[in-house]
Amino acid sequence: MRASGFSSGTAVVSTTSGYGVIDSNGDVIIPYEYERLGTFHNDLAPAKPYGKKYGYIDKCNNLIISNEWDKANIFFEGLAIVELNGKCGFINKNGDIKIPLKYKYVDHFSEGLAVFQRNGKYGFMNYDGVVVIDPIYKDAEPFGGGIAQIRLGKLWGYIDRNGIFATKYLKSTETAILYHGEVPGHLNKDLVVRFFPHNL
Repeated sequence: MRASGFSSGTAVVSTTSGYGVIDSNGDVIIPYEYERLGTFHNDLAPAKPYGKKYGYIDKCNNLIISNEWDKANIFFEGLAIVELNGKCGFINKNGDIKIPLKYKYVDHFSEGLAVFQRNGKYGFMNYDGVVVIDPIYKDAEPFGGGIAQIRLGKLWGYIDRNGIFATKYLKSTETAILYHGEVPGHLNKDLVVRFFPHNL
């Protein structure tokens, strides 16, 4: 038996019979009957019964969103990533498609924006699927604290919600870690870059 960490007062448990859920008292609230089961976020959890596709259940084991997805992720900010026939998009808590399933890759929403991939490049879109930061980056991470880490060419850096290079978010004593190829370095508020020796 293996258990995940607690989230929203519950934890997912894996047994030889399948996945289920316990509450903070250790009581089983979802039977061990699922082939795959995610943690509860926004009151719903992605669940895959044996022989079926993914859907979403509530904490009473009621099926809230039907089993129609090849892959399904947990909800963040009221939306969840789902995949069907190799394409990703977002649904809301009613199971309605909010952002069409047309992407090869998307990441979860954070601070109102989500990473998406188009033609091998990464950008950011809002809850309506509108592109707010163009896909020009080689890699990108979700926003946190008003900034997001991005890779442009061989360099890593930070941008704000307008896509502007975000060194202003660094305090005078802080530096941003970045890489040139595989060589780590740092960047200070004055945009002075120093790369560490290869043997570090």
